[in-house]
Amino acid sequence: MDAQTIEAMKNINTSSVVQMIILGVIAVSTVMSAAKESAQGIINKKLRRKIRKMKEKPLRHDGQVLRDNDGIPYCPGCFDDKNKFIHLTALQANTSGLQLLCPVCKADFNIGTFSS
Repeated sequence: MDAQTIEAMKNINTSSVVQMIILGVIAVSTVMSAAKESAQGIINKKLRRKIRKMKEKPLRHDGQVLRDNDGIPYCPGCFDDKNKFIHLTALQANTSGLQLLCPVCKADFNIGTFSS
């Protein structure tokens, strides 16, 4: 070290050094806290996405695709081929059951049996 550096070091106030160290510790603590909150936010977002996908998972019953407890079946062809939930629409009720039609792929289905 040269004489000028040594002289400058002698003029540094000890309390100033302590204050700078404390400010550095506070800054590091703040950054770590923000990083932790960010990581928790990412984890929570991933968990919410998994829960949403689990809720969207369809129930299959007698060839029907159901979900959301609305009781209206979805087109199994559209779901299997395109992973899309398309409600079937009723065409007519007859003695063989309810005839349903997919408005997208035009497949028709008979659901249940009605007795008169």
